[in-house]
Amino acid sequence: MNNSLENVKVGDYIYVSNGMTSGIECVERITATLVITKCRRFSKKNGLSRCSDTWSRWTARPATQEDIAEQLHKKYVRQCENIDFKKLSNEQLEQILSIANNEN
Repeated sequence: MNNSLENVKVGDYIYVSNGMTSGIECVERITATLVITKCRRFSKKNGLSRCSDTWSRWTARPATQEDIAEQLHKKYVRQCENIDFKKLSNEQLEQILSIANNEN
């Protein structure tokens, strides 16, 4: 996939990854050569992060709707991991099981 960030604008979302983790970041600022998010700076030309630490090298590309949906799904899964199921009623647990088992 093309990692060029030449056509992104402020407010666009970009998919960022370092090979071990990934996420979606919003473009906050653009200069002649850089795309800047809240956490990182990327080259417009090739999407590589502009940092001195080669161990934390990030890449970026314009985010697709699929990228955004995948990251949202990961967020929901993480939030579900924190549910204290012991506090839920039997009816609530039955509803969860019905949804999880694809029952109507």
